[in-house]
This record gives sequence, C-alpha cells and structure tokens, in this order.
Amino acid sequence: DSDTPDPTPDPVETPTTEPTVSPTVEPSPGAIKLIIEAADSMDNGETKPVSVIAKNVNPDGIYGAQFELNFDPALLTANNLQVHSDLSYVLRANADNTTGKISVVASRQGQIPGLTGEVTLLTFDVTAADTEGKAALTFANEKLSDPNAARLKVTTQNKMITIEGNSPEPTSEPTTEPTPNPTDEPSPTPTDTATPEPTTEPTAEPTPIGTTEPTPEPTGEPGTAMVFGQVILAGRTGDNWSGASLVVEEMAQTTAQALPNAVTDEDGSFTLVNVPAKSNLSITADAPGYLAAVCTNPTIITPETELTALSLLSGDVTSDKMIDIADAAAVGLEFGQSGSGLSADINLDQIIDIFDLVLVSLNFGVEGPQVWACQ
Repeated sequence: DSDTPDPTPDPVETPTTEPTVSPTVEPSPGAIKLIIEAADSMDNGETKPVSVIAKNVNPDGIYGAQFELNFDPALLTANNLQVHSDLSYVLRANADNTTGKISVVASRQGQIPGLTGEVTLLTFDVTAADTEGKAALTFANEKLSDPNAARLKVTTQNKMITIEGNSPEPTSEPTTEPTPNPTDEPSPTPTDTATPEPTTEPTAEPTPIGTTEPTPEPTGEPGTAMVFGQVILAGRTGDNWSGASLVVEEMAQTTAQALPNAVTDEDGSFTLVNVPAKSNLSITADAPGYLAAVCTNPTIITPETELTALSLLSGDVTSDKMIDIADAAAVGLEFGQSGSGLSADINLDQIIDIFDLVLVSLNFGVEGPQVWACQ
C-alpha cells in the first residue's frame, strides 16, 4: 500500500485592520497674543529693557490698544515708556512706581488701516531693587480695537523675572540627617456615608408671551408725504441705532407751519409724517456723540418718499460740529467710568474705554455738518 498524503489545509486569511480616520479639526481663528519680552534674571540695581509685543495679529489690524501691567514696586521700578509711534494719539502712557502699575491707552488717527504683523506696542526699562525675589509682570484690563472700533480677541502671557544678589552666598557643607524609620499608622476603618435622597427640581411654568398689538400706520394730510429711511450709527454696541433725531426745517422761513420730527428705532429706521410737498426744506439727522448730517432741498413726492440710508460719523462728543482734541479730551475725562448716561459713551456699552477713543480717532479733524446725499 502507498502512503496517502495528508491534505493541505486551506490558508486562513487574516483580516486587515482598517486604520481609524481621525477627524480633521478645523483651526479656529487665532486670538492676538500679548507677550512680555524681558530678561529671565537681573542683578540687584541692574536696568534692562522690556517689550510688550502683539503676535498673531489678524488682517484687520490693531487700531487702538488699552492695557495695564502690574508689578511689585518693592522689586522693580519702571521708566522710559515708549508707545509704538504709529499709535499717534496717546491718551495714557505712565508708570506708577508707588502702586506698581503701568497704564497704556493709545490709538491711530484718521481713516487708515490697523497695524499688522508682529507689533511692538510698548517698550520700557525696569530696574531691579537691592533685594532678591521673584518679580512678576502681569497683564490686566487688556483691550484691542480694530479700525471699526470692534473688539479683537486677545490672550496674554505674563513674565517672571528672578532678581539675584550681586555676591553669591557661601555654600556650607550639607550635614547628613539620619533617616527615620517609618512607623506604621493604623488604617482607619471606612465609615459608610449616607446617600442623600435626590431632590426633585420643580418644573418651571412657561411664561406666556404677550401678543404685540400692531402699530397703526400714520395717515398723511392732503398735500403732504410720509418720508422714511434709515440712519446707521457706526460703532454702536449690538448695532443698536436707536435715538438719532430727524428734524425737518424750512431753509427760508415763509410760513408758520409746524414741521415734523422723528427718532430712529433700534434698526435705525424712521418715519416722518406730514412732510409738506415743497422744495425749500432741509432734513437734519443727528445723535449724541456723532456728527450731524443735512439733506438739503429734497424732492418730496406724495404719498411717500424714501430717502437714501445715512451713516453718521462718530466722534463729536462735545456737539460742536467738529471732531478734534476737545472730543478726545472728553473721552479722557471719563475714561474708565461705567454706568448709563455718560456723555463720552459713544458706543453705549456703559463703560468709557479704548473703543470710545477709537470712535473719536477714526474721524479726527472732520468738521460738520456732513452732507447727506439723501436722493
């Protein structure tokens, strides 16, 4: 008999593990990073330079900057502050070596772009005291504005400087301490903690939403028109364009007829009712903190006339029909104050800060009233 060969087993295929695809995370727009460049260590009495630098500046650029640096005045003193030369209007740039605070508020001026790239906002010198220690430079109240008085996202990186003595202390030989033998401590017996009964949260009853009554449409008188349009108040927080006034006047007073006026809604819209269909009128738009604009001799057509939208220029805090140093000074007088009703709060965010200063600086030197090409 011949030997029967054993059958060859079929090869078993090993499944190939499919690689797991990791989702690609879209990078979020980066914030501007404020850093402090300075020496890591200083000797007693030594003076060294410090720079405050903005990195990752987005294409809009920096138009205005506000920040504070806090430090321990027992360890450091600061002097020779120099703000970036292109931030030409400097409201504040001072160092208080009693409280240990550097304050900077500065902006560009006019209709020009913001600063881009790596921007050195401030340089100054620090001098170490005749003592040793760790001296921290820390940011506070930092705000950056783009050319539209909009807030730029900012992160900060503080700095620690080690102040060392001029003469090294003598090093003594270490004495070897005996190592104590550890004593076994008895393990405490765990105590069962009672599980509190869950508290049932009450279900809030829904608040009924009232039904808004429709606003009746104004009815015009014969020979008059309803004039409507929109006034934009650039820089206002949340695009709240309410409160601008519209006044109709006769350029040459010929009658004692009372002429209409109106105030804008939140979206800037307005309606003037019973405007005479005559050719010698002017319509003035104005708002607190803005330069007035005048539409001269508009053509009023019955029953209604639409005017071209208007964007008022910001910055006339003093209401003298001119945006100048007096307006910037008015911002400076109230700078840092908060609350409602502040005259320099152009953007109505209830705090006077760099954004109000930028709203002045943007249109610095412009005189009013603006020409409103309303048709």
